[in-house]
Amino acid sequence: MNVLHKFWKHWQAGLEYRRFWVDTFGGTDGDVNIVHGALWFFF
Repeated sequence: MNVLHKFWKHWQAGLEYRRFWVDTFGGTDGDVNIVHGALWFFF
């Protein structure tokens, strides 16, 4: 899931959420949740 928002004239913010299942060689497994955030300035 990605969310982008443009605010003011040259600024943009973004948020990304990822969830996936992991199965390792050691026999353990589970889900992984990752959230990324970013802020951009364009000129």
